[in-house]
Amino acid sequence: MNINDQDLSEPNSLSLTLDELQNDAVNTALSPRVLSDIVGTNGNDTLHGDENDNRIYGLDYNDTLYGYGGNDELYGGSRSDTLYGGDGDDKLYGMTDTTPTGPYYGLNRLYGERGNDELYGSLGVDYLYGGLHNDVLYGDQGNDHLYGGAGDDFLSGGEGNDEISGDAGNDQLEGGSGDDELTGGAGNDILDGGADDDTLVANAGNDTLYGGEGHDYIYGNEGDDTLHGQDGDDMLIGDQGDDTLFAGSGNNTLDGGSGYDRAYGASGDDTIIDSELAIGAGGKDIIFANAHTADVAIGGAGTDWVEGYGDDQVGGGSGNDVLVSFGKNDTLQGGSGDDVLLVEGSTANNTRLFGGAGDDYLSGNGEDQLLIGGSGADIFHFGHSILHSEDAIPNEAAAIGHDRIVDFEKGIDTISIDTSLANSIDDLIIEQHGITTRITLSDGSTIILNTIKADELSASDFAFTGANTYSDRLGDWQSYADSYWGFSTAAHPDQSWYNDTNDIKRIGNSANNVLEDGSRADEYLDGGAGNDTIISTGGNDILVGGEGNDTFEVRQPNLSTFNITSTDIQITQIEDFTVGDDTLTIAFYSYNLQGLDLSTISTKQVGSSTVLELNEYFHIVLKNVDASTFESEQISYVVTGNNGNETLIGDEAANTILGKSGNDIIEGNGGNDTLDGGSGNDTINGGAGNDVLLGDGGNDTLFGEEGNDTLNSGGGNNELDGGMGDDVLVTQQGNHTLTGGAGSDTFDIGRSESLSQNLTYHTTITDFETDNDSVNLTHIIDNASLHHLDADGVFRASSLLDQMGDDVVLEASSNASITFENTAIDDISGDLFNVTLIGRNGADHIVGWNGNDTLIGRNGNDTLEGGNGADRLEGGVGFDTLTGGEGADTFVVDDDRSNYAVIETDTITDFVIGEDKIAFDDYYHADMDFDHFVVTQQGDDTLVQIIREYTSGGNQYSDADVNVLLKGIDAADISANDFAFFYSG
Repeated sequence: MNINDQDLSEPNSLSLTLDELQNDAVNTALSPRVLSDIVGTNGNDTLHGDENDNRIYGLDYNDTLYGYGGNDELYGGSRSDTLYGGDGDDKLYGMTDTTPTGPYYGLNRLYGERGNDELYGSLGVDYLYGGLHNDVLYGDQGNDHLYGGAGDDFLSGGEGNDEISGDAGNDQLEGGSGDDELTGGAGNDILDGGADDDTLVANAGNDTLYGGEGHDYIYGNEGDDTLHGQDGDDMLIGDQGDDTLFAGSGNNTLDGGSGYDRAYGASGDDTIIDSELAIGAGGKDIIFANAHTADVAIGGAGTDWVEGYGDDQVGGGSGNDVLVSFGKNDTLQGGSGDDVLLVEGSTANNTRLFGGAGDDYLSGNGEDQLLIGGSGADIFHFGHSILHSEDAIPNEAAAIGHDRIVDFEKGIDTISIDTSLANSIDDLIIEQHGITTRITLSDGSTIILNTIKADELSASDFAFTGANTYSDRLGDWQSYADSYWGFSTAAHPDQSWYNDTNDIKRIGNSANNVLEDGSRADEYLDGGAGNDTIISTGGNDILVGGEGNDTFEVRQPNLSTFNITSTDIQITQIEDFTVGDDTLTIAFYSYNLQGLDLSTISTKQVGSSTVLELNEYFHIVLKNVDASTFESEQISYVVTGNNGNETLIGDEAANTILGKSGNDIIEGNGGNDTLDGGSGNDTINGGAGNDVLLGDGGNDTLFGEEGNDTLNSGGGNNELDGGMGDDVLVTQQGNHTLTGGAGSDTFDIGRSESLSQNLTYHTTITDFETDNDSVNLTHIIDNASLHHLDADGVFRASSLLDQMGDDVVLEASSNASITFENTAIDDISGDLFNVTLIGRNGADHIVGWNGNDTLIGRNGNDTLEGGNGADRLEGGVGFDTLTGGEGADTFVVDDDRSNYAVIETDTITDFVIGEDKIAFDDYYHADMDFDHFVVTQQGDDTLVQIIREYTSGGNQYSDADVNVLLKGIDAADISANDFAFFYSG
C-alpha cells in the first residue's frame, strides 16, 4: 500500500491509493489514524468506511463500498458498483463527479440504508434503494429502478424509462423524461409522470397524481386521490375512494371507479364514466352518469353527449348537446344551444326534459314523461327514437306512453308524430279536459298540453313524419348515433354487427350479438343480454359483456404499421368479466427480441382490478376481478413473434403462437395449441394437449409429445416426432424423417393443394407399426411412374411396395418414395393404406387396394376399381367404368365438360342398393334433388339421367346432362337414399 505524497499533518485530506491490491478489502477501522478519504484502484475493490465521515472512491471496475457510521460520501466510479450507506445521512453516487475514463457505465446498486440519504444514479441502469428515513433518489440517465423504502422520500427518475416505487411513507415521485412506471405505495404520495407516456399507480393513501406530457395511464387505487391528466391523451381511473379527476389537455378517459368521485373534463374530447359529479369543458365530451343514483353530469362548453341512468341530473351546458335518459326519474336540462333530449329503453320513465334556450328536440319513449321546451322553436316528437328509427328496426312499433308538454307555444313549437300513429290531424282525438288539452293517438297513447285550449290547435301545429327526418339535429353526433344500436337488423339478421366507420359506441340487444370495433380509436362496446362475442382490435376500448356467458377477444394491432416511435400503451378495460362464465382470447405481438414465455405474463392486483401486462405496449384491465381467482388456463393467447430468432413458450391454456421468420423455438406446454414456426429453421414442441404444429418454411423439427397431435412439415427437409397419442404426421415437398411414437398414428404423404402435379419427396418412417399405424398416400400417375403399369396397362396400388434389405420402400415414382425402416413386406397389408390415385388425360385403368381409396380418372374413358374398403370413385370426363368392390362406396359422376354434343355415360358395375351412393356436385347442378332425376329400366340395368333444359334461337330444348348406367339394378328399387350431394366450390 502506497501513500503518495499526502500531507500527514492534514489528515482530512489524506488519500489512500491501492495500486498493487486489485481485489483486497481495506478496512479503515484497522488504521491507527482517522482517515476521511479512501480511494480504491482500477480493479474490483471492496472498501469499508468507519464511524467517521468518510469519502470513498471506487474508481474503475466493479466495486463494493460500505460507509458504515457517519455522514459519508460514496462514489462508485465506472462499471457496475454496489454502495451501502449504512448509518448517518449519506450521499451515494453511481459514478464519480468527473467524466469516466471509458464507456463502461454499468449497472449500479445503491442502498441508503439508515439515515436521511441522497442517492444519485449514473448514465447506465441503476437500482436505488432508499432504506429507512427520508431519502432523496435521482436516477439520472438510463432505465433506472428506484425504491424509496420507509420514510417520506423524494424520487426522480431523470432520463430513460424508469420504474419508481415510493413504498411506505408520504413520498414524492417524478418520472422525468421517458416512459416511466410510478407506484406510490402506502402513504399520501405525489406522483408526477413528467414527459412521455407514463404509468402512475397510487396504491393506498390519499394521493395526488400528475400525468405530465405524453399519453399516460393514471390509476388512483385505494384512498381519496386527485388525478391530473395534464398534456396528452390520458386514461384516469380513480378506483376505490372518493377521488377527483382532472382531464387536462388532450382527449382523455376519466373513470371514477367506486366511491363518491368528481371528474372534470378540459379542452379536449373527453369521456367520463363512473363519477358522481362529472363536468365537461370545451370539446366533444361523452359523459355517462352511471356511477350510482343521483349523479350529476354536465357537458359544459362544446357539443356534448351526456347520459343518465336513474335519479340523475343531466345538463348539456352551452353548445348543441345530446342528452339521453336510460333510467327512472332523470332530469335532463339542455341549457343554451339547440339540444336533443331523449328517453331510451323500456325501464326509463318519469323523466323531466327541459330544453332551455335554443331550438330543441325532445322525445320520450313508451312511458310517461314531462317535457318543457323552454325558449326557442322546439320540436316535441312522439314515436320512434331518433337513435333507432323505423329505417333501422322496421319491425319495432312506435310508442309514446302518456306524456305532458308544459309550455307548448302555438305558432312557434311543433308536435311531431310518427306516421305509424297518425297521418294527419284528422287521425287525432283532441279534447278539452279542464284547463288542459288531451291528444289521443291510434294506440291509445296520450299527449297532455298544459297551456293550450283544444279549439286553438290547427294542422300547422303538427308534423306527421318519422324520427329520421330530424337526424340532422344530431349534428356532429350523427355518425355516433348511427352506430348507437348497431346496424340494421334486417341487413344483419344474425345480429353480427361490425363497426367499420370509426364510431365510438356500440350497444347490443338481448340476442347473441357479435360486436367489433373498427379502428384504433377509443371505443365503448356493450353486448347487452345474451351470449355475446365482443372484439376489440385496438385503442383504449371499454368492453361490457352484459348478461349471459360472453366471449371477449382483444387484439393488439401490429404497431410497426402505425409508425410508432415511442411507447404507445393500449389499455383495454373489461367492465364485467365473470371468472368461470366468460372467456377471454388475447392476440398480441412479441416485441421482445429474446422471445416470450406466456407463463410469466404478469397478472397484478391493482386495487379491485386484475391487470394483465402482455407486453410493454399492451395491458388489459379486468375490473372487480380478484387476481388470486384468475388462472392462466382461462385465457387463450394468439401470439405473433418478430423476425428474429425467438423462444416463444405457451402456458396451460389453448394458445396460438406464430413464429414468423427467424430460427425459432416454440413450446406449447399445456392446452390444445396451434404452433406455426413460420420461415426459418424452427424447433416446435407441442407439449400436453391435442396440438397442431406447422413447420412452414425452413428445415424444422417438430415434437408432438402428449395428446393426439397433427404435425405438418411445410416446406424444407424436416423431422417430425408425434410422441404419445394418436397423431397425424403430414409432409409436403422435401426429404423428411417421421417418427410416430406411441399410439395409432397416421402418415399423410404426397397431398398437395393442386391435383395436377406431384410433390417431390423422399420420406423415411422410423417406427411404422403394422398393427396400429396407417398411411394416406396421394399420387398422380405421371411419366415417372409408368414403370408400375403391368402388362395389361393396369396401375395397381399394391405394386408400389418392394423389400429393400431390412426396409420396405414404397416408390410412387422415381421422384417420390417412402421408406419404412425395419419392416418386413409380409407384415404390411393393403388395409393400412388409404390411397388417392389420379389418372392421366387418357384411358386409365386404376386399381385401388384394401383401404379407403380415392380414384380419379380425369379425361378419357377410364376403368376404376376400388377394391376393399369404403372407396370414392370419380370418373371425370369420358365413358367410364366404375367398380367399387367390397365396402360402402361413393361414385361421383359429375363432370365440368363444355361440349354437350356428346352425351357421356358412366357405368357402375356393382352398385349395392342401401350401401353405395351416387354423388352429384351442386357446383354443376345447383339446387338439385331426387325429383330432378329421370330413372328408367334398360333391360337388366337402370339408367339414371339428369335432363338439361336450355333455350337456343328462341326455341326450348332439353337433353341428357348426365347418364349413369347401373348394371343389374331394378329401377323400382332406386330411391333418394341412394344419392348424395356435395359442393366442391
